[in-house]
Amino acid sequence: MDLNPISIDARLERFNDADAHAAALHGWDQEYVQVGCGRFSSTVKQASVDDIHVFHESANARIVQRGRLPPARTIVGIPLTGKGSFTFRRSLLGPGRLVCCSDGKEFDLHAPDDMLLIGVVIAPVMLQNIAEAAGFDASTFSRQMDVLEVPKPALSRTGLRIATTLECALQTGATGNSAQSRELAGEIEDALADLFTYHVAHDKSRELTHACHADIVRRCHDYVLASGDESIDIHSLSATLGVSRRTIQNSFRAVTQTSPLVYLRAVRLAQVRRLLTSTPADALSISDAAGRWGFQHLGHFAQSYKAQFGELPSHTPRLSEVARRSH
Repeated sequence: MDLNPISIDARLERFNDADAHAAALHGWDQEYVQVGCGRFSSTVKQASVDDIHVFHESANARIVQRGRLPPARTIVGIPLTGKGSFTFRRSLLGPGRLVCCSDGKEFDLHAPDDMLLIGVVIAPVMLQNIAEAAGFDASTFSRQMDVLEVPKPALSRTGLRIATTLECALQTGATGNSAQSRELAGEIEDALADLFTYHVAHDKSRELTHACHADIVRRCHDYVLASGDESIDIHSLSATLGVSRRTIQNSFRAVTQTSPLVYLRAVRLAQVRRLLTSTPADALSISDAAGRWGFQHLGHFAQSYKAQFGELPSHTPRLSEVARRSH
């Protein structure tokens, strides 16, 4: 029995009025003014999981958003696309720039026609976890934040990763269990930690050798293979290996050029694929194969599997009855 159940509150809504759009976003004190001409059309996708609020908003007409950020929270905003530029307060949000603010500050955001924007609202405890993983002081960072600059590919990758996670939350909805909810929350935390490592300046004199980084990756790989269906996140890896979350994050970036959870999910997906190709369909179902390697939400698993291998798990060739009898 789960003593600390976590639920997913996810929804997709469409609007033809800017005020209705603004009011739909949870926890925001703001108003939207439609500046562009024509019939307004917009969409809000959002999910709240374990004290995290993730949203993806789109609108066809230029708007200006004015108000106050949610109190006692940190807000990360990632512009995706638009027919023109975004401006947050006095700063141009050009390529590789994102919003990162906190503590109920007043703001205005000018968004262009056909805009797409990803936003994440996180509590102080998650900011602290991300800070430990990325290697910065959360309290100092909060006071200095406004608009940050990171490599454009890293920002694009993070935006896509968060958008995909939100789609999975929408599919799961109220049917999701605590394990699935924690998986989604961990995915958001890992994505942001990976992104912020590109912004934080590191002390080169204290960096580990590449051999040490590679050894940490190897130990994480072995741990995942031994863990079967157990839930794995950056915290459990840190505790098991006896190294900091920042060290794990930096090791994977140095050796694999990706984040720990992305890499380790790929390892688990490979194990599922081996199960599927080595067993007939009547002996092992796709859901059972996925469950053996910790994938509890079949829709999320299928999306990840297709992204990894270019095909749905149902299209992966299974061991035929003839081949089984010949072994």
